[in-house]
Amino acid sequence: MTEETNLNDVFDMAIQIERDAGAFYAAAADKATFADAGKVLHEMAVMEVEHEQIFSALKTSHQNRISGTAGKNAGNTAGNTAKKNSGHHEGISTARLLASGIKEDLASRFTGWESCEQILNLAIGFERDTIVFLVNMKQLLVDPADRSRIDELILEEMGHVIKLSSQLAKLTLPDTQDDQISPDQIMWDQAGGMS
Repeated sequence: MTEETNLNDVFDMAIQIERDAGAFYAAAADKATFADAGKVLHEMAVMEVEHEQIFSALKTSHQNRISGTAGKNAGNTAGNTAKKNSGHHEGISTARLLASGIKEDLASRFTGWESCEQILNLAIGFERDTIVFLVNMKQLLVDPADRSRIDELILEEMGHVIKLSSQLAKLTLPDTQDDQISPDQIMWDQAGGMS
């Protein structure tokens, strides 16, 4: 299997992760008993569909670059999109492992009977796992535009963690007002810093 095919597989994994996430968030939004959380989960479903479209476009762009460089660089079809080093295959293997774990985690842990708090915790864990996947994926790319787009997606996923954590804080700390919850406090709470 060529490096281009392997990288296409990673794009396919990213597309599937976002597709699964969109389905999870849509189903979870319907189950959320806390209205604000349901609204946020619905927003997340829409964003995951947008992320799926971004990954599809990145894959198409990657394939177009490969097709364009194949004729020019016979024997060097990887062009400038896939890193050619000993860590590349390890990175692909890591991406496969992460993607597999993310998909299994969502599929096996969401039954539809979870409390709103459990749904939010599952969503936060999913978003954190997705960030790790994206960081790994970025390491496989050398095209500056692709890497920059992945950086943007990482920041969006980090924003998802903060948004979901804020909903969890409102649910578990009902006396807390929005303006009293800082992202630092949310991340501290999620790390087990507060009881």
